[in-house]
Amino acid sequence: IVIDEPETFLNVSNFNRLWDTLESYRPDCKFIYISHVIDFIVTRSNADLLWCKAFHHPNEWEINNIQIGEDLLEEFPKELLSEILGARKPILFCEGKKDSLDYFVYSSLFREDAVVCPVDGHNQVIQYTRAYNNSPTLNSNQAYGIIDSDLMNEQQIKEYENDYIYTLPFNEIEMIFITEDVLNNVLE
Repeated sequence: IVIDEPETFLNVSNFNRLWDTLESYRPDCKFIYISHVIDFIVTRSNADLLWCKAFHHPNEWEINNIQIGEDLLEEFPKELLSEILGARKPILFCEGKKDSLDYFVYSSLFREDAVVCPVDGHNQVIQYTRAYNNSPTLNSNQAYGIIDSDLMNEQQIKEYENDYIYTLPFNEIEMIFITEDVLNNVLE
C-alpha cells in the first residue's frame, strides 16, 4: 500500500495513531510512505529509509536504502538524517536548537544558500560536519560548520577550517550584537 504524504490534512497528534492502527489491521501488507515531514518519518519503526539521491528524466532513478549499521545511521540521529538527505544546497551545522539565537541568526543570513541545522553544541557541529563530508554516501554535497570561538587559539581555528568548520571572531553569537558595525548601523 503506497501512501503519498500520509500526514496531509491530519493533526500531528493523530497521524501516527491512524497509520499505526491501519498497519496493525493489515499485517499482511507492506506500507510504503512517501513523506518529507520529519515528525512523521522518525515515528516509523521497523522501517527502511529510502533516499532518492538523483533523478534524470525520463526514468533514471538512483535510490539508496539507508540501513541500520550503515555509516549514516551510525553517525547521525534519524531525525537529523531525514532533514539533510536529499538537500540540494550545502548543509550548515551550527550550535543551538531550532528556537535558539544561533539558528535565528544563521538561518536569516544563509537561508538562500544553505540548509541550516542546529545540533546543540560545538562538539556536535564538528562531529556532524566531518561525518557528512567524509561519508561516501553523501558525496554529492558539502557541509560546513560554524562554532563559537570559545577562547580557541589560532592553531585550533586553522585545523577546524581544514574541515570546513569556521569559528566566530568572538566567544558567543550574542556578542555579534555589540560589534562596532552592528552598533553603528543600529544607531544610524
